[in-house]
Amino acid sequence: MSHATYLLAAASGFVEGTVCPGGGAPSSPAVARLLPKGESVGAGVAALAASARWEPAPAVIVVATDAVGFRRLAFPFKDQRRIRQSLRFALESELLERVETYAVDHELIPEEEGAHAVVSLLRQDLLRGVLDAGAQSGLRTYRVLSSAHALLAARPAPSPEHVQAYVGAEEAFLTVLSGGHIDRIVSLPSALQPLLAEMAEQGMTRPRDVARLLAGESDDSRVNRSLLRTRLQHELQAVVGQIDRFLRVHPLPPDATSSVHGLYAPWIELDAAQGTVRLADPPRAAGGPERTALGILHELAAAPEGVLSAKGPGFYRAAATWSDILASVRRPLVALGVLLLLTLAAAGGTYGVRTWTLRSEIARTNEDLQALVAKRVGGNVPESARVSVLRDQLAALRERARAAARIAAVPYAVLGTFSDLSTQAATVPGITVRDVQISVAQATLEGQTPSYRLAETLRDKVGAIARFKGRTAKLTYQRAGEAIVYRITVQ
Repeated sequence: MSHATYLLAAASGFVEGTVCPGGGAPSSPAVARLLPKGESVGAGVAALAASARWEPAPAVIVVATDAVGFRRLAFPFKDQRRIRQSLRFALESELLERVETYAVDHELIPEEEGAHAVVSLLRQDLLRGVLDAGAQSGLRTYRVLSSAHALLAARPAPSPEHVQAYVGAEEAFLTVLSGGHIDRIVSLPSALQPLLAEMAEQGMTRPRDVARLLAGESDDSRVNRSLLRTRLQHELQAVVGQIDRFLRVHPLPPDATSSVHGLYAPWIELDAAQGTVRLADPPRAAGGPERTALGILHELAAAPEGVLSAKGPGFYRAAATWSDILASVRRPLVALGVLLLLTLAAAGGTYGVRTWTLRSEIARTNEDLQALVAKRVGGNVPESARVSVLRDQLAALRERARAAARIAAVPYAVLGTFSDLSTQAATVPGITVRDVQISVAQATLEGQTPSYRLAETLRDKVGAIARFKGRTAKLTYQRAGEAIVYRITVQ
């Protein structure tokens, strides 16, 4: 266990973990825990570690993609340092909450005139809860990343243009690569995780149990699971429908490849190049060994090296110890020492000239500073305190500017959202809007519609609004006499 690493995958209602011994040895059998209603992800991680009786060791924690937000930002320059400095300012206009609420990571995609940044956001309270739970359980967590990035690290794409789909017991998502870089990550909302809890209550806790349920082999004289099977097939068909809509809205190049992973992968046939996806019956033959875990941990534990390494996007990376740093640079350290000696010898000849130049610049800078202090502060302040007073004035001015920018941005964001919703609603004839609610957390549109089709049309138009990019518009409706009352919500 001295070189072992724990690999955990934590979804909203399902946590699983395994031990990766290292040295090419196979991972241990996965342990899993269904979270009771109301139990947080952090509490689930702590309970799983306690029940498995794990000894203290390093750990990598993978959080569900549906808990992560994604944004795509364009920059007119390619310099990575400038992009990092500008990233939070660009996100302020994209988010309804403060940027400090999230842990932020990004991947840069260079282009001809600039660069794009695919940004991942995870709420700080969720990240802190996971890290604290791991620390209390003796887990030395050194990396936290999303399941989409983890799956791509464990199952690399075979081509630069690729669609990687995951449809598992706990979540579903799409990862789209363009030119070898992540172009977008799309979470697919579903009720697959609650169905997993129902199957567990009936004793179906192994992947083969789910396969027997879908094949109709789990029914007997005591238990008829036809309703549960029908609901599961309905949810899988809903996920397939979301993938189909995405392929129709975002067509892919003819040389694009695709792959499907997860517990329900054998039941889904996806051809990204042709833009087709369907629910297979009977399922296609699953390649590789039999599944050992219900969730994404089966794919990650089969090739954990990329997930356990410190490369790629992530929301948390622990600092390396001195021993780790020295161990990784044994040979380069000698070459670096020789290079340093040569550099010092070459710099000795220019040291005197450079020192004289810097002293001259310092003298001129001090003169300019004294003139600025005398102009801004005046002579009624002691000379020893003038620079501090000037610094305080500058800090106050910056804070007032930031406050004014925040106050001015919020009303325009709300008005812009209201205008976009009104414009889309006006394009659907026959539908009425009774109420529009816009808050920090979500936007809601309510009203009446003469048909379900018109409500779905309005939902698609709302979901296509630019400021809702990366989010999913959800539609609910019910009969109210002769009319149909609908509600469209965007988180």
